[in-house]
Amino acid sequence: MKNKAEREKNIFMPLNLFFSTLSKKQIFKNNILIYYKTKIMKTKSILSSVLVLSMIVAFGYSAMAQRGQGMSPKGQGMMGQGMNQNAANGNCAFLDLSADQQTKVNDLRTALIAKNLPLQNQLGELAAKKRSLQTGNNQDLKAISKVIDDMSGVRAQVQKNAAEHRLAVRSLLTDSQKVLFDAHQGTGKGMGAGKGMCGKGGAGFGNQNCPRFAK
Repeated sequence: MKNKAEREKNIFMPLNLFFSTLSKKQIFKNNILIYYKTKIMKTKSILSSVLVLSMIVAFGYSAMAQRGQGMSPKGQGMMGQGMNQNAANGNCAFLDLSADQQTKVNDLRTALIAKNLPLQNQLGELAAKKRSLQTGNNQDLKAISKVIDDMSGVRAQVQKNAAEHRLAVRSLLTDSQKVLFDAHQGTGKGMGAGKGMCGKGGAGFGNQNCPRFAK
């Protein structure tokens, strides 16, 4: 009996080893699959988070851009090109103005602000009137068109004032300063690049101190 049991053990040993090996391979395979599934799930989670974050950032920038467009019919600010951020500096640093030149430029700036302030107020009133006319079911196209024409006239006057101001400042400059002045004209943006009431574009105050921004 003992010999018979040993013979049967010897016969079935290779089979036992074979199935044991298969079992170990299956366990290893299952572990590999679980590992990669876990990695894939983590990667998907990260990608989803990045996508959501990108959408939130894009939405935020879009909302900021819409708020910065101001209130004009063109969506570029009530006064078009507003006072440039550099206006706070109180000078045209790139021109290296003398003290006398800076004083005269400041005087011209003050005069331009005084001249344009009533126009700014008028534009605000016209914009409010236009919004009112464009609200409701009984909108009068003729009245709306009249307000639009009036706004265009005010903007044209602002542009003329800015052009006059620019030439007045240019006349104070030396020949070399005029070259720099002309090269930099029209490169300014509105207050905060379109923030607040005076967005960029059109004809606003521009940088009263440095009329390269005043169109």
